[in-house]
Amino acid sequence: MVNVSSPDASILAIDIGTSSIRAIAYNTAGEPVGFDVRLPYSMDTTHDGGVEIDADRLLDTLCRVLDRVISQHGSDMNSVSAVGMSTFWHNLVGVGGDGLPVTPLISWADTRPASVIGALRERL
Repeated sequence: MVNVSSPDASILAIDIGTSSIRAIAYNTAGEPVGFDVRLPYSMDTTHDGGVEIDADRLLDTLCRVLDRVISQHGSDMNSVSAVGMSTFWHNLVGVGGDGLPVTPLISWADTRPASVIGALRERL
């Protein structure tokens, strides 16, 4: 069980969004208390409507955010009692049997499937 009853306790929130990854700490009352690190990135777009990002590149960005949090606030990290994570919604990444990505992360904004929706509708 996580001990968040300490007056010095904080919760590290990590947000993996469509344009950046951000980490920020909040106290147990929900007020920001530090560790505010944000690294922007952009999705790759293709001429046929694709919106995607290399899964390893996204993971690397997350690691760099966490590295910055630790390097800037290492001694303060003892106050972190919990970590919460939020990610963008309705995305897809293919994963092989070894647990490693075999496709880029395909964004919810990708419009390439539009060309097959009619055929799928008829089949279903």
